[in-house]
Amino acid sequence: MSHTNNDVDVPSASLRAQSLDAAYRQALFWAVMFGGGETSFTLFATFIQAEPFMFGLLAGIPSLLGPSAQAAAAWMLDRTGRRKSLVLKAVLVQALCFLPMAALPFLAPGPLVMAIFLFSITIYFACAHLAHPPWYSMIGDLVPDSERGNYFAKLSRMPSLVALVTQLSLGGALYLASFHQAGAWVFLGAFAAAGVSRLISYFIVRGMREPVYRSTPADSFTFWQFIRRTPESNFARFSIYAGLFYFGANVAGPYFVPYVTYDLGYKIYDWQLLTASSTLASILTMLAWGRFSDRFGTKRTIIITSFLICVIPVLWLLTTRFWLLLAINMMGASFWTGFSICCYNYILEAASPGKRARCVAYFNIIIGMGVFLGSVAGERLYHWLPEATFIPGVHSSFPYVLAISGGVRLLMCLIFLPMFRELRTVQDFSLSKWFVTITQMRSMYGLRLSVFVERPPEPEETEQKKSAEADGQPDPKA
Repeated sequence: MSHTNNDVDVPSASLRAQSLDAAYRQALFWAVMFGGGETSFTLFATFIQAEPFMFGLLAGIPSLLGPSAQAAAAWMLDRTGRRKSLVLKAVLVQALCFLPMAALPFLAPGPLVMAIFLFSITIYFACAHLAHPPWYSMIGDLVPDSERGNYFAKLSRMPSLVALVTQLSLGGALYLASFHQAGAWVFLGAFAAAGVSRLISYFIVRGMREPVYRSTPADSFTFWQFIRRTPESNFARFSIYAGLFYFGANVAGPYFVPYVTYDLGYKIYDWQLLTASSTLASILTMLAWGRFSDRFGTKRTIIITSFLICVIPVLWLLTTRFWLLLAINMMGASFWTGFSICCYNYILEAASPGKRARCVAYFNIIIGMGVFLGSVAGERLYHWLPEATFIPGVHSSFPYVLAISGGVRLLMCLIFLPMFRELRTVQDFSLSKWFVTITQMRSMYGLRLSVFVERPPEPEETEQKKSAEADGQPDPKA
């Protein structure tokens, strides 16, 4: 297998720093694309008055097709060993997807506009999934095992702030445009800025130094071999749990937008404020969750955040007041932040470097299936269930759908959380020894949250590898 001069067998400290710095810089431009482009997808669907079932398709179809791209990425990676090359191709196509979307706001709403829009975002998400396994595999080789939670939290913090500013700017622009019927120009600018930002990310990634990717025939296994290992594979059981948890969440997830805008009567810039508040909550809590998981364990953090997430649907049923919904949304976002960080940290802990890209791909295939099936189930329930009469002013079945969503999440927690285990030696958790405090306020970062605990001894590397290999890996011969 040939390699270019940008490949390094064992990265030195300086080469690691260069690549991680490039990863950070590209994440800033990714954040502009996310805040101005990706978060405006559902807003644009609202702008053209899409039917509720279209919101389910917007969430479900890309999530189903995208993970198939991850399987393709693992297959291509086995044959080429070129992680950066796969990432670059996917990022470039993502940038180009915004070209047709930028023209859509000026076309008459109808089936053709929705078809082009749905096709464009499907390709967009497919490319995002194509880049995901090789990207996480490459970054995972550069970050020390014991620092992953803290590193990924730091990597996400400033980009999350950039995404927040971009979201707020978009919301403000939509608010001003509502007085002049100029929403089409706002969406044009949002999609154009997203495409340019993603193109800049492409050139930044080109300058990264890629560690040599090494794999053996034992690192290659099919998705069905992975699934068949579920009764004995710790990591497979965790993946099934995550997929079913996302299934429960997406029974209601895609339909929050029509509920808030159509049923409760709030404007699309109000929804953008809700979305921006989620990003703010993530910024304020991601470092705390990263440090907590590094010290107390990835699985323990998953348990805590999973049960907290189950509480959020109940809170949404208690009020329709905007500022209370905003506070509830921020709480939910902080819990999902901890859950998401730990899901990918668990993959990195469970998978050896040669299997990491494939494990990420298969994990996301299961997540994508959960998102798609949850969206379809939610759409059916949305039409089958009667209107909720216990919430004043609401004339839809969404509150019932939301209650079912919360119940499914809780059931999955009770069934599956005991089925997989912690993979590292971590400190015992005690509420009496743990507290979160505000230690410093910075103008650029907001509130800095720190976890003060006694630092546990570092686990033996050999024990971690044995744990991962013995219990966390699918067997290609299964």
